[in-house]
Amino acid sequence: MKKRLISIILGFFLLTFSLVTAEHCHNQSRIPFFGGARYDDIRRADIKESGHKGEHLKYSIGTAYLGSVVCYNPCREEGFTLSAAYTRTRLDWDENPEFDKSEYNTLSASISGFSNRLPDWEWKGNITFNIDTDSFDFEKYATWDLLLWGRYDYCNNLGLHIGFYSITGMKIDRVYPVIGFDWNCWRNLKINAVFPMDMSLIWVFNCKLETGAAVRFFESRHRVGKNENLSMALWTYRTYGAELFLNFNYSEYIHANVHIGESLGGKLKIADRHYGKAHHFRTKCAPYIGGEITLGY
Repeated sequence: MKKRLISIILGFFLLTFSLVTAEHCHNQSRIPFFGGARYDDIRRADIKESGHKGEHLKYSIGTAYLGSVVCYNPCREEGFTLSAAYTRTRLDWDENPEFDKSEYNTLSASISGFSNRLPDWEWKGNITFNIDTDSFDFEKYATWDLLLWGRYDYCNNLGLHIGFYSITGMKIDRVYPVIGFDWNCWRNLKINAVFPMDMSLIWVFNCKLETGAAVRFFESRHRVGKNENLSMALWTYRTYGAELFLNFNYSEYIHANVHIGESLGGKLKIADRHYGKAHHFRTKCAPYIGGEITLGY
């Protein structure tokens, strides 16, 4: 499964690259760079399982990233980007019986491709490699994220989406379909119903300010160290929340978002080093807050 998914994405990149270079890929005179940071913090979520009354879990994740468009064909609106990111994840459960580690540091490298070559279609793909900086053991602490996502311009105000998003590595493999639509149903109102990438209702005040409601998905996976009670245990944490947000579009190059919401219950899975003999811990609802800023230059 892993090799097949990687082959599909690589095939997309190779096809796009051959098409771009066939028409004399033009680097822009001023190479565009982009960067930014985002952070989300889920407050105390009580654990539901019997035997853990009064115990709670706190989760937060922050990422800083920097990248550049390295090849761009303006005639076809297609090209490639390279980027790097640093992520700090915190999973804080004081009474955790399996491991004490609560902070995890990850370094990521990504290559992305995008193309509007096909009539009425916009395609994008992404391969991301992640490594735990506390170990740098590529065999046991590395993961991959894969994305292939297409949007079909069905009519002036309606787009249809299809694709897939996959995670793999550390024996944790999942594939999610990307499916849905976006609809500009009124002059100031837009609906994005694209699972699991963008599920939001947006009200546009003006060119600089937007507000609305959204569903946000959280998912993290990590391996702990050798000296924990459950040596080299694997864990995953998944939850989702409903939120209200504000988007600020200060200029073409500066965008910001702030949001506040409620996570609607989550699940922590702790397994052995082979991702077997798992224990599941469900969490109750909890508030969260977050934000993001992106810069282009």
